Amino acid sequence: IRPERAPISGSQGLLNSLKGALAAAGQPMSHAQVRAELASIGLAGVLKRIAPAVRRADHAQRLAEPTLIVPVDQAEELFGSDGQDEAQQFLAYIDALRTHLLPTESPAAGGRRLRVLFVLTIRSDSLPKLQAQAALQAMSPVLFSLPAMPMSEFKAVIEGPAKRHSETVKPLVIAPQLTEQLVVDAQGADALPLLALTLEWLYRELTSTQGTRVGYDEYQRLGGVRGVIGMAVERAFERPGSEPAIPAQRQEQERLLQQTFPYIATVDPDTGDWKRRVALREAMRKKLPQSDALVARLIEQRLLLADSRRMADGVEPVEVVEVAHEALLRQWDTLERWLRELAAALSASESIRRSANDWHRSNPRDEALLVHTAHRLRSAEALMSDERLEVRFEPVDREYLAACRQRDQRELQQRE
Repeated sequence: IRPERAPISGSQGLLNSLKGALAAAGQPMSHAQVRAELASIGLAGVLKRIAPAVRRADHAQRLAEPTLIVPVDQAEELFGSDGQDEAQQFLAYIDALRTHLLPTESPAAGGRRLRVLFVLTIRSDSLPKLQAQAALQAMSPVLFSLPAMPMSEFKAVIEGPAKRHSETVKPLVIAPQLTEQLVVDAQGADALPLLALTLEWLYRELTSTQGTRVGYDEYQRLGGVRGVIGMAVERAFERPGSEPAIPAQRQEQERLLQQTFPYIATVDPDTGDWKRRVALREAMRKKLPQSDALVARLIEQRLLLADSRRMADGVEPVEVVEVAHEALLRQWDTLERWLRELAAALSASESIRRSANDWHRSNPRDEALLVHTAHRLRSAEALMSDERLEVRFEPVDREYLAACRQRDQRELQQRE
């Protein structure tokens, strides 16, 4: 499972995961049927349909109960402002599962113990949010810390794939002096993704029909890691009249990029960390038609990634766009500068979205959740009218601020 904006109904959500497992267990179902099963017998019931098939296939340990493993990649997405309805439902399914993991089960459950292992990968800065979830804490979590790769391993990371490529495809030689320099340049938490981006760029630029030789001099001419990112950006802006066409003036190009970047970057209001954001490409096309050509060029240079994903059950897949590596937010000079300038505003916009989602989910809508008032409300309304950030807000966010304003006006009239 990859939560993204829809941990249940998304293209990599719970429903698709269960559908695939049920099909492999000889019980094919449609999305609608899996959803109905979840509503009727819960996650435990669905998993119990899968377990017997696993048990039959496990001839070596026929007497052992199988352990069903549910991997959740990038679990920090469960706590983003988007998709909170499904995130909370996903956690509720896990919480309800607890009673079925006990050794003593009711006869209706078949007398068998259900063994389930959830494997969640999460960034360390989001770990406190995970630890605060009662549903997960009650399931005896075991923390496995994955520390940064030691620099002593970097040489193998650089040269190992090159050796494999030489053996199976065509010669790929990385000069020993370049390896040493890359190890020196690859510093900090962003080291591996930046190393990957740099090597990919060098490979693309220096590959011929005979093979590839990546040398130290070529790397230095490009200006190292930051130089490679800058070169990729420059390449995206080259020949503006060629398809897909972009504005010819550099000032207009940068303005277009600045209008695009709030779609793909954000700031966590809890930690202040810069994070990439999954953007709906069709929404970008509607609000900023000129951006599509620039996005296509940035995708071609591997600075952005595009993918087609099903964001909800029963709907057609949609195209999404995101930054290729979160490290780019800290190493791409232009984005880094804009993030510094707009960090407070982006963080505040995320807070508005979270508050709006909390209010929208309450039934009936609870006035106690209208937490923006007075000066904070005026600041939020100003953000909503900022043309650089207006793409960040959904209709529900505007509804929420309108409700806050109506509440403030009503209270003012009562005081008068």
